[in-house]
Amino acid sequence: ACNSIFKDCTSLTEVPAGLFDGFTLVTAFNDAFNGCASLTTLPAGLFATNTAVTSFTNVFKGCTSLKSIPEGVLGGLSKVTSFSGLFAGCTGLEEIGANIISFAANQCVIALATDQHVIALAATQRVIAGASHQDFAIVGAHQVVTRLVAY
Repeated sequence: ACNSIFKDCTSLTEVPAGLFDGFTLVTAFNDAFNGCASLTTLPAGLFATNTAVTSFTNVFKGCTSLKSIPEGVLGGLSKVTSFSGLFAGCTGLEEIGANIISFAANQCVIALATDQHVIALAATQRVIAGASHQDFAIVGAHQVVTRLVAY
């Protein structure tokens, strides 16, 4: 497991592409970047080869400097059963790319921030590729997502 691998690394500003490419047998990334308040960017495809992962809670929780989520950043996570609190407390978040995760319909719904209010996003806006009958909701504490890239 890679739980809490960079938790509370408050000086971490970016993550290099391919960082987790060799971690093909890892099953959990819970709290991996939780509390990385200076993290500003993520590479697309960061978890593309992590196909064994089943637990992915609070991974980017408290990343207050994170401004955007690139398209396909969570690709490869088709077996995850919990995305609870994934972007909870990401108060600087302004843009979420299309297809941040791709998986078949009838799998789990992404909860970006648990126990908080739904602030902004049209109910019909869809950013989950392959989830033909699922809608996506943005949740966050008093934040407004200013731009959502549609696919």
